[in-house]
Amino acid sequence: MKRTILITFFVVAAWTANGQDGQMSFLDSLLSKGFTYNLSPDGKSKVGFKYAMQMWVRHARTNPGTLGFNGEPIDWFSDMVMRRNRLRIYTLLDDKVFFYTQFGSNSERFDGGGENIFFHDLNVSYALKGKELRIGAGLSNWMGISRYTNVSFQFNYVHDHPTFNYPNIGRTDQAARIIGTWINGQVGKFGYRMNFGKPFYFDNFTRLEQDSVRNTAGEFGSESFSLNGYFTWSFLDTEESWFPFYHMTRMGQKKIVTVGAGFHYHPKSIAYLDDHFKRVVQERLQLGADLMIDYPLSDGSLINLYAVYYNYDMGPNFLRSTTGVDGHALAPEFSADYPQGGGLSQFTIGTGQIIHTQFGYLLPWTLGKLGRIMPFGTYTYHDFEGLGDQLQKFDAGFTYFIHGHNVKLTFEYQTRPIYRGTTGPDAVGEQEQLKGMYLMQLHFMI
Repeated sequence: MKRTILITFFVVAAWTANGQDGQMSFLDSLLSKGFTYNLSPDGKSKVGFKYAMQMWVRHARTNPGTLGFNGEPIDWFSDMVMRRNRLRIYTLLDDKVFFYTQFGSNSERFDGGGENIFFHDLNVSYALKGKELRIGAGLSNWMGISRYTNVSFQFNYVHDHPTFNYPNIGRTDQAARIIGTWINGQVGKFGYRMNFGKPFYFDNFTRLEQDSVRNTAGEFGSESFSLNGYFTWSFLDTEESWFPFYHMTRMGQKKIVTVGAGFHYHPKSIAYLDDHFKRVVQERLQLGADLMIDYPLSDGSLINLYAVYYNYDMGPNFLRSTTGVDGHALAPEFSADYPQGGGLSQFTIGTGQIIHTQFGYLLPWTLGKLGRIMPFGTYTYHDFEGLGDQLQKFDAGFTYFIHGHNVKLTFEYQTRPIYRGTTGPDAVGEQEQLKGMYLMQLHFMI
């Protein structure tokens, strides 16, 4: 019933929006603008609604020692995931005041895992000097470090973000957002954003301290504020917007050649025990530098290249394994050999360096009236202080843009490095193998 009401609302809303622009077809208006209602004749004041969802179908090989939800050992599983379900609402007043909110759910799975509906964004911004200087406050994604730390899932061509682009996700931030104030702007070819905020409270150092683990850092419950920044130089077109999210491809609408650099600094948020079991508290400093090329060619094709370097200092031998939207556990007898965990877990975040590249090529011809195909490949290299070996992985696939970013299908083969060994200051181990996963994603947005 709720879904029927939601669909009816958007159809009526889009029809209303279409009535304001007789030159646009009903479908074009629905897909390009969602529901946008002008509050003033010049369009400088308006209200808008947009909806987006993503669904996954997966077949994956699991980590060694993985247990099914019934407690029996498994080597693989197949499932379906409602990866994202979001509603965005925004209001622009006199092209100066912008209110924005986004809410929805994440990663709903058959085992009951996932996040229920919550607010992702809830903020307001004000243009002090057009696009050159804007200020804002609230729960937002105006963050630092890299382009990929400020990206929207709605405008990517790979199936999802690689996780390590959000090194504090689910810990001191909420879905990559914090509550804070920011300034941002575009001055000629120079773009900037800086955020002064209050990260969410999180502590897992206490357990390490209780277990007397030396020279291995954990996240220390901090009441400090953080400072974030990301700065860009655009050699060709610029990308200013009221929204905080970058696009990973603009499908030929702009010529993008941009370099960027950023940081996240959070004092007194990391702690460890030194050789004498004395607590040492330090800052968290995460740096990034990147290159973005999204360039349409004369034959209608497009080349896309993104390369980013991360340098994370989160204390000695800090490591974090993430689960890859999965809840499978590891049999206890395997925990010493495979410290990343069971299921789809892998070490993605830690003190050290990360290099990530992805390349896509939008083919020049169409399927039907609007369909486009974009093959892509990615490569990731991790060098973490707390592991005995470097980790490497690759992914490959293609996205079928049925109607631009509004309706698209992604087919991807993803690899996952399996680390076998110990962790910490005297880590000994190696990347033993790669495990694979086949994934299909349906993305729909109006």
